[in-house]
Parts: sequence; structure tokens; C-alpha cells
Amino acid sequence: MFHLIHVTTNKTTLIYYESTRKIKMNATTIDKESLDKALSSMQNVIYRKNKNDLASNVFIETIEDKFILKSTDYEMSIRISLKIKEKQGELKSAIDFSLFSNIIKALNDDNVIIELKDNYINFKQGKSRFKMPVMEYGNEQLFATLDYNKMEKLNIDSNPFLSASKKAVHACSEKEIINIALQGILLEIKNNEMNLVATDTKRLAYIKQKYEQETKDIYCLIPKKAINHILKHFSENFDIYLQRGIYNNEELIEYIAFVSENTELYVKPINAKYPSFEFLLKPRENEHKLSLNKIELMKALIKMNVTNRNSKITFNKEFIKLETLDSDVEQINASIEIPCNLDLNEDITIGVSNRHLIECLSASSNENIEINIATLDTPILIDMGDIKEVIMPQIV
Repeated sequence: MFHLIHVTTNKTTLIYYESTRKIKMNATTIDKESLDKALSSMQNVIYRKNKNDLASNVFIETIEDKFILKSTDYEMSIRISLKIKEKQGELKSAIDFSLFSNIIKALNDDNVIIELKDNYINFKQGKSRFKMPVMEYGNEQLFATLDYNKMEKLNIDSNPFLSASKKAVHACSEKEIINIALQGILLEIKNNEMNLVATDTKRLAYIKQKYEQETKDIYCLIPKKAINHILKHFSENFDIYLQRGIYNNEELIEYIAFVSENTELYVKPINAKYPSFEFLLKPRENEHKLSLNKIELMKALIKMNVTNRNSKITFNKEFIKLETLDSDVEQINASIEIPCNLDLNEDITIGVSNRHLIECLSASSNENIEINIATLDTPILIDMGDIKEVIMPQIV
């Protein structure tokens, strides 16, 4: 809309039109440090296999006093809400994640103005100016279906869950293994007990905790990638939710959500059958139970690991002896003897992977442990009170 303006100067009347429509600004001001932290926690939830895929972008928008960031890699989806300092108009766009992240890292620790104008996103801080084109984003429908408020909340204390996950995650298999079921931690809830299990077929970590809430049985395989993300970016206070679904007439967990004050992480569980493991934890015939302090054993294993991957360990009633089983360096052998007092009538010898046993003993803060050994070629069960671990022996 315009209105007419008359201006008289030196008996000359000038007529011009002035717009009464104010130019609408779509800009928001936000703290750089909190934005940088948010982008850092999103970097593993971006699809990077194809730069042309819409999921390689991050979606941003303003809702009331919140600056929202969303991204997905199709296995995990994340939504982060940040407090806005100032706002004019509304922002709603998608931008290249890598460029966005690099620009924010390059700025000083001060407020940042993010402005949407003419299909470009402008970043302003002091005399610094960055401009980048807006991108397409095709996952709005996905996020429209992900709402933890419509999911089943689990009665799981986040602190014990974090602690248990940290203790077990080392036993998960790496990404390239064929059996995808081994690429995550099994969360199993039944009979008022919660079990966390991880294995790579060479070792198995098992943690059992009480679960007080009445619920249908839960069987959920949480990917190792998601567990590592939670351990790195979530603090002690968060809630866990489930979304159940039906597939081929069978109930399954479609999503498991981890929700903190400003972050929502939605994870697709691994759709696979976990291998049977219960038999590995049962007592065996002729089993020797050795109670000992793990500190000196760990120190000896770390020393042995300098020259060899595997060690032969002999348990005597008066000492524990570690010897080279195979060496990374030709013609180098090592031997370490630890004085002890064990309830044994005969020597017991086993072969172990140094790394597996070190990671196992490091998983618990308890110093006193029980090692259960049946025969030379059967799995070794180590009970540390808060976690049990089964380790496959090496050939002696």
C-alpha cells in the first residue's frame, strides 16, 4: 500500500509515493557457543553417503522463542531446541550441514545473527558476514511422525542406564561384521528385570538390573552408533520412550527415543534376532572359582600387551604367571609373576586376548572379581559384581 506525499520547496510542489508496507525481516539472534555445541552433537546424525541426498542438509526453523535444528541419517533422527535471544519474523529453511558447521566454528564466542533473505541464509557477527544458499529438505514428514509425547515412557533411571551402557559397549561388534544383530546392545525387559547384553562372538558382556514398572516384555537392539552418541552427548538427566508397531503380525519396537531438556534423539532399533547367550552364564561342572584382586593382574596385562596380543595365564595357589602366547615382535618373549593366595589344589592354565581381558576388567570399578574356569578350551566367565563378562579362550 502507498500514500501520496506533497512537499513544497521554492514554490515547487514535489509529489512522490511512500510505501506504507514495512520490509519484513526474518532473522534471529542466538548464542554461538550453544549453536556450535548443538551442531557438534548432530554431526553423526547427517547422511554423508550422498551429498545430493536431502538428508545431507540440516533443517532450521524458529517456533516461538526456540531455534530448532533437525537432521537424520535414516537410522537416527535428532531435534535440538535452543533459546533465542532476539527474533524478527520467522525462519524456516534447510542449509548444507558442513558449511553451516564450519561457519559457526569460525566465528567468535558471541551472539550470531541468522537471517533468511532472498533464498539465502546470512550469518552476521560484528563485521563478519557469511552468505550461503538455502537448500531443499525432504524429511519434514518423518519428523511429523516422531513425537515422544505419543510414545510409551520407560521407567529407566538415566544414570544407571548410562553407566551400564558404558560398561557393555566395548563388547559390541564393529560395523563391518556380517551379523547385524551384533552391532548393538540388547535391551531386554521382562519379569521385572532389565538386561543389557553386548557381544562380538569373542566376548559377551551382561548386566542385570531391577525394573519396577509393569510393562509388556521389551526386546530392543540399540545400535552401537546410537549408544556411543548417547554416551558422548547426553548428561545424566534424560528419559527413554518406545514406539511399538506391528510387522508381519508380530510386535516390534519401531523407535526408541532418548529425550533430554533440549534434545530429542530417535533411533531405529536393529531388526534382527539376537543370538542365544543364557547358557554361557550358567554354572558348569568341575568349574574353578578364583577370587582375586584385579589391580595387579591389569597392570601385568598392560605390560604384556607391549610385545604380544595374547597371553598364557597360569593360576597357582601362590602366584599368577603371565607368559607370551604369541608375539608381535619376532624372538621377543615376556613373563610376569604376581604373588597371590588362591584356593587351588592344582595349576590352571588358560590363553586369553590381552585387549579383551583389559577391556573387561576396566569396565567395572570393583577391584575384587571372581574368575570361573571349567576347562582349557571352554569360555571364561568373569564376575565383577555389577557386570559379568564371558571371554572365549585362546589356544595354548
